[in-house]
Amino acid sequence: MSDSIVPESRIFRIGRECYVVYLGKERDDFRPFLRIGNARDIPDEVHEVLSTTVVTDDHVGNPLVEILLAPKFQGRYLGDTGVVATIRRFFKSFDLSTDDVTDYRKVKDGERRHMVWFYSSGNIHLRYDERVIFDLDKREKEDRHFVRLFEEAKSEFLRNPLRYIRQDFSGQGVVLADGNVFWYEAGELLSFAAHPGFVARLMGDGVDPDFITASAYNLSSDQMDSRDAAVFIGFVKRVRQRKKQLRVISSQPELLRKLKLLFPERGDSPATLDVTDVSGKRKATFRDSIVSRKDDKWRLHRAGLPEMAFGSELENGISIDFVNGRISFNSESVQAVFVPPAGFPIDFIGHEAPENQMMDKYVAYTFTNIKDHLSDSEVQAVTALERYMKMLRDDISAKKTSVSPLLKQIGGNGRDALRHCRPNQGGPSWFIFSNVAAILGILIKRIGAEHGLYKSADQMFSALDVLMEKMSSPDPVLPFWGDLFLGEEPCLLWRASKRGFVPADIVSARDTNQNIIDITNLDESPWKEDRERLLRLIISLGQGGQGPLTDEQLAILSQPEKNTEKAEEKDQKKTESTEQRKLRTQEISAGSVSPGESRTDKNSAAGKSGSRRRIWPWILLLLLLFFGGALFWDLSGNAPWGSVLSSKSDRAVAADTENQSGNTGVESNGSVNSDTSAAVNSESGSSKTGVAVTGGNETGKNTAGNTETDEAGNQDVVTPGETGNQGVAVDSDVAPKSLDEVKAYLEVDGRVTITEVDIHLAANEIAVLNGYKDLDYRVFTGKDPNWIYPGRTLHMPGTGDYTIKRGDTIWFLAAREVRVDAEINMKLYDNSVSILDNELSDASKKKDAADNLRKIADVARAAALRIMAGNALSSRDL
Repeated sequence: MSDSIVPESRIFRIGRECYVVYLGKERDDFRPFLRIGNARDIPDEVHEVLSTTVVTDDHVGNPLVEILLAPKFQGRYLGDTGVVATIRRFFKSFDLSTDDVTDYRKVKDGERRHMVWFYSSGNIHLRYDERVIFDLDKREKEDRHFVRLFEEAKSEFLRNPLRYIRQDFSGQGVVLADGNVFWYEAGELLSFAAHPGFVARLMGDGVDPDFITASAYNLSSDQMDSRDAAVFIGFVKRVRQRKKQLRVISSQPELLRKLKLLFPERGDSPATLDVTDVSGKRKATFRDSIVSRKDDKWRLHRAGLPEMAFGSELENGISIDFVNGRISFNSESVQAVFVPPAGFPIDFIGHEAPENQMMDKYVAYTFTNIKDHLSDSEVQAVTALERYMKMLRDDISAKKTSVSPLLKQIGGNGRDALRHCRPNQGGPSWFIFSNVAAILGILIKRIGAEHGLYKSADQMFSALDVLMEKMSSPDPVLPFWGDLFLGEEPCLLWRASKRGFVPADIVSARDTNQNIIDITNLDESPWKEDRERLLRLIISLGQGGQGPLTDEQLAILSQPEKNTEKAEEKDQKKTESTEQRKLRTQEISAGSVSPGESRTDKNSAAGKSGSRRRIWPWILLLLLLFFGGALFWDLSGNAPWGSVLSSKSDRAVAADTENQSGNTGVESNGSVNSDTSAAVNSESGSSKTGVAVTGGNETGKNTAGNTETDEAGNQDVVTPGETGNQGVAVDSDVAPKSLDEVKAYLEVDGRVTITEVDIHLAANEIAVLNGYKDLDYRVFTGKDPNWIYPGRTLHMPGTGDYTIKRGDTIWFLAAREVRVDAEINMKLYDNSVSILDNELSDASKKKDAADNLRKIADVARAAALRIMAGNALSSRDL
């Protein structure tokens, strides 16, 4: 009866990155469960029935939690050679036994009913009865492990038109973000806490978490299974995935140094963690700043700025309370407290605000940038304030001691405008009102209470204060930046970080943030249901008996379908809501709905003005007749101005990036990996037997067709591959038009698949080589690469000069460059492999062949071909 069990139902996901697999067949099988990953609250009943824990190159779960689980686990750890060596070093650093940490190559062969396949890419497959029931890479994506979730959220984040870019952080300052604070310098961020949710929060504020290059973080043994530690390790995995290095500044470096053992240097990738000890009087540097630990709080020193303390108060210096979002500045003569809205970067500037910039830059210029986003009453209020402030400034500069009739009149008009102002909640007017209040406060302090202008200025300040108390904090999606001047008259002034942003940009940014929230809010109910189901199965099996599974046990194993239906329903709702948000963005972009207006409001307004709209059809008809006649006259060539449209028709050819090969949406994996396998064997019979994990001389290959082959030559199709393009003729110089042609164009010899990344990198190279902008916008000078013109000549990196034809796009030209390179290198690859495998080839030819493979592995434009060449070299120990 066990044959009727759906193999996938043997998988129990009991945590975010923790799976338990049932590999039994009979009721009396001994410890018929296997674990992949971990969770901090695995029940003891589960530990008692586990025979094997598979360790992976991705370190699924929290490796620190495994240190706590190891004493409870009585089975063995199984992994590939490199991972096993790493885990052994890691366990030894905690004085844990490594006797049961097993290299699969040293396990004896067995029945091979259950097999674990280890791939050189780090992926693993678990088979049951010749069927793949667990694909780690696939489950990481579907179940959205931290690194995959980060990628998904980052992809959505890059759609935000108002996000900050690295150049914005070229100064020095802080970003306060709900329980965390980041110090930035020269485009890099230093994190002072690993608060759960900080990745989504940063992205929601328009800040790229990949800008974080250092972390001031103390990790103690009593925090190993904390949520903060899990978030920190998840971020470390992200850094490792990007082949970067994270510098960790700590006054408790012992545990972090042990954690570093799990992420060693590999090839051209540095060790993921660089741990710096700042215990005692030791100090560390971050760019031009010095970081230290004093009184159990973080301190930062930078030339030109007062000393800073994070999480504590300083009598002289800057105190940053990132829990309450407050910045305090204390000196012998000044005490000031600022409570800025969360999520907006703030530059620290160690001098007074320039007198000539306060009004011009932070009021007049800011008003110009945001005027289109303000309501009529807000525009009137800001206009009146600006006029009043300029006159007040001029009167103070002229040393007038009394209020002139004109200033009195303008002041009265300004206060009336403030009283009648109806600000948009969360809108950008908050910033300009805040700037006026800050500047007005400075002017009031300068003139003093005895001055004749004091009363007028104080009345305006009070009216402005009343208005701002009614306003909510600005929306974090707004592209604004703070300048905190730390002189004798400290003040915080705001400026727009992007010019020319439109209402549709704000709507798009809000929708992006909502999508990020949807992505990062994981539903934990399926884990709990799977855990309860697993415990019911364990209890049922624990009741004893022999023979096949009972109907009750089979019923328990058939329940995951409900969870699948729930997940599909949730995904469908998410898709529907996303489509609705896209539709709304399109409406606003077209000007049909304003950002604060609902579709119902618009329909209501339409009803009120229905009588006026009855004349519009007639006006529209007259306009159509007029322009139609002019168009016909122009095309005939008899118009007095000549033929404008026909003369321009041959000029620009738009690069249609939506329908060309750069954005086809075809996902494929062109890598050819040499894989090794280990078998997990559950022997059944009348007596209780263990789950033996076996390995042998079997090898598997994961090719572009996604098949796996064992020694007997049997193929097991894991995932259907794109192999049906042989019938489509491909000409490298002709752009594909249909989807089948695109797929065929991206497949070279059925073994190498050209990816979007390959095309994008080639497009960048072509663009910059010919004086266009880099498509990643790292180069800020040059022409726009999304428009190219027929008849012009482009310099191509690999195929020489090319004359642009009608219909060409930079994406097709990039794909052509990659394909031609792949066709040439595939021939060289096949010839080189043939020479190396020929025993009669002399040493010099083999040396040349190996050099050719190394060259392909280094410089081939297609990543899949580089991987093929690398695997060919490694499999031959070259």
